[in-house]
Amino acid sequence: MQTEDENGQLHQANFWLDFPKSRQYVIGYQNSFTPNLMLKLEAYYQDLYNIAVENDINSSFSMLNYVSWYTTRELVNKGTGYNYGLELTLERYFADTYYFMVTGSLYNSKYTAMDNITRDTRFNGNYVANALLGKEFIFSRKPGKSKILSINAKVSLIGARRFSPIDLEESREYGYTRVDESQAFTLRGDDIFVANLGIAYRVNKRKTSQEIKLDIQNLTNNSGMVDQYYNSAADEIEYVHQLGMLPNIMYTIEF
Repeated sequence: MQTEDENGQLHQANFWLDFPKSRQYVIGYQNSFTPNLMLKLEAYYQDLYNIAVENDINSSFSMLNYVSWYTTRELVNKGTGYNYGLELTLERYFADTYYFMVTGSLYNSKYTAMDNITRDTRFNGNYVANALLGKEFIFSRKPGKSKILSINAKVSLIGARRFSPIDLEESREYGYTRVDESQAFTLRGDDIFVANLGIAYRVNKRKTSQEIKLDIQNLTNNSGMVDQYYNSAADEIEYVHQLGMLPNIMYTIEF
């Protein structure tokens, strides 16, 4: 990032920033109950250091939370953070025309900037759970030809992202979203629930295969709130919601 001062001199305040660094510790257990059924359990701790943060002892800004392209702030490698959690996976590999996988994660994600206050990161949703399953129904299986109906579904529950309170008066003054950084990431959006469903019918021949598929994302049309922003045209705070139900129909030919 390059800026120009009042005398026309160009500056690259963050040119000499170092890489962020981390130490990672993982302990795991895995057990295959059958050739097709596996359980895996992992506990982990990630120690983050040398993180770029704003060079201001009153600032809560850390690049660990940044999701935009660049920043004009002057940064130094004096920030820290940590992540730890427990993950569980139960997976049944595809066999006998069906499969499933269930995963769950409990975690915590914190950071410390130059103000020396340990806070939740933007991404500290605390939990994630997923269930994935699929089944094939074989209607015809002849030499060189088969007809298969497959059904696949996925359900996810994702802990809410965090965000900072909007400073409405300051946003009006600047004309764009400004937040109260002294209360960084103290608010939470909604937990995100997503159910996806795919139904496909496939005809396989010796040299070609054809498939028609209906894929529905967010089957229940859940509309959890994930973020907020200041709308200068309407002069009010508005909210961002997850993408609504999205059906897709696809037809493919392979040869």
